[in-house]
Amino acid sequence: MATFLIGLWMWMTATLSYDRLGEFLPSAEARRRVWAVMVSLVGFGYACFSFSFAHLASANLNLVLLIGIGVLVVQLSMELLQILGSSKAPGY
Repeated sequence: MATFLIGLWMWMTATLSYDRLGEFLPSAEARRRVWAVMVSLVGFGYACFSFSFAHLASANLNLVLLIGIGVLVVQLSMELLQILGSSKAPGY
């Protein structure tokens, strides 16, 4: 169940990132190339995460949960910084 939820979280994060690529990369070709690299890195990261934490989850589930909460806090902070930065940008 945890692996499924992490995969779902990564899927939603990746699609939101793709949506925001237009703000940074005006060229459709550049967006496709960056998207291909991003998806490859996300897939590799997901596989590494699943393999590395499978053993830890059976031995110390509380630590895995704390690491997950920490990652979510970092992501939420980054999202809030991005929202605050884009609201201060001219033209919004």
